[in-house]
Amino acid sequence: MKCNLCHRYVPDDDCLFSNMGIVCRACADACERTGRLPKPSDYEPPAPGAFRITRRSRSGERTRMSRVILWAATTAAIAGNVLLVHRIRAAFLVWTAANLVFLTRNLRLREWAQAALWATYTALAVWGWCHWGK
Repeated sequence: MKCNLCHRYVPDDDCLFSNMGIVCRACADACERTGRLPKPSDYEPPAPGAFRITRRSRSGERTRMSRVILWAATTAAIAGNVLLVHRIRAAFLVWTAANLVFLTRNLRLREWAQAALWATYTALAVWGWCHWGK
């Protein structure tokens, strides 16, 4: 993500969220030590090629592509329900794929309770696939 103070791109783990938006740990530490906001001239310019192609929202989540993938997974989950109503075994495969998308998203956002829920749904979908195959 890009720090709003030094304008450097830093790994997600080194970013903090404050009233100034996204701030890297180095800037946050400098603010605490000096009592002033760091200036961009206090830092070296970013290395060539150190930028990210994807843009992120304030929550740190990828914006456009993430929304497309989430809507595709939501559509797949609904399609899985429709297939199950028609007693088609492939519903469990569709559900498993959709659940893995939601599981991955929640793990990346460190939403542990939601990740546990989607992991359980994934396990149940695999169990349903195996059980219906008998």
